[in-house]
Amino acid sequence: MQNTQHAFCIYGEIFSTQHMINHLTLLNVGMFAAISPNLNWCNKSHAIKTKQIFCKHSPHVHISSNSSDIGYEKEYLFDPHLIGGNTLLTFGIWASKVSSIDMDTSGQGVYTSTTIMGKNKKMITFITAYISVLKGNDIGVESLYAQQLMIHEKQAIRQKSTPNPHSAQRKMQ
Repeated sequence: MQNTQHAFCIYGEIFSTQHMINHLTLLNVGMFAAISPNLNWCNKSHAIKTKQIFCKHSPHVHISSNSSDIGYEKEYLFDPHLIGGNTLLTFGIWASKVSSIDMDTSGQGVYTSTTIMGKNKKMITFITAYISVLKGNDIGVESLYAQQLMIHEKQAIRQKSTPNPHSAQRKMQ
């Protein structure tokens, strides 16, 4: 599911979240993937708040989530909204079968995965991922594309090399 920023409204008005949870319940959903849910998963309280909201759907909820490292920056850490990241929510009996999780370690928050152990110790892995693309001529500072460019620039500075926006663009495409 893409463009979930209106559905993942963990602070303030949560009508759209309730609406989404009602539909998940009606469909008897065991997993829900959200790409770019506009949540700063770097702040653990956001994950806790999200889990509390989804516990209305199921008493057992497991969250595998990841965000851009921009979320650790001082000016963003307590901001509940941050574009860039993804999540995989697992409900009910499936939540109790979660064997392992994995996530992007590059700092861009582009994927997360959940592995579930089934019968006879057979495993299946579910992955949520996104790619940041340059859309239009006007790039906002909050866009995924701008965040990933900033991460590439900071990595280049740490490595004492010159940031090259063209190489960052190639890596992200």
